[in-house]
Amino acid sequence: MVDVALFDLDGVVRQFPDSAAWSAVWSVAFDPDLLEPAVTGKITDEQWRAEVLRRLGPDAADEVAAWSASCGEVNDAVLSLVREVRRRAPVGLLTNGTSRLPHDLATLGIIEEFDVIFNSAELGVAKPDVAVYEIVSSRLGVVPGQVFFADDSPAHVDGARRAGYRTSLFVDADLLSDALRLEGLLR
Repeated sequence: MVDVALFDLDGVVRQFPDSAAWSAVWSVAFDPDLLEPAVTGKITDEQWRAEVLRRLGPDAADEVAAWSASCGEVNDAVLSLVREVRRRAPVGLLTNGTSRLPHDLATLGIIEEFDVIFNSAELGVAKPDVAVYEIVSSRLGVVPGQVFFADDSPAHVDGARRAGYRTSLFVDADLLSDALRLEGLLR
């Protein structure tokens, strides 16, 4: 039986429709050697973005500023599912986030949509490390098999599955709805 539903933020609850415009920025920002310190809290979001700019050079200042100004957009179809699930069970976010996560959630107007928020930058460990899922289920006070988790990254879903979570690879809201129904989280 599933007692808690967790959702990834980026690529599931939040989308970045202009991401192609920032491809050069993203190729640097999401280099694992730079991203890992940001999403495990070793450096702040500001330090991460400053290092992206340093690596790209001053000619990329406008592009980095535009990327930094965006908080993305809420996937309304997924948010509707989150709200529906929340009527039956606690819901939360489990995201590889930076120190900027609270700001982004407040700007998007969704911080109050979740009962609990787990940010890897605060946990000190990031998905897909099995330890992050173990920490989260411990903090929730449930065994891993009582947690449903949806993420758009196959590696993150695999990590959660290895930890014992019930999982769904996010493709779109319709398939997520089907997975939530199978777990008894939707009617």
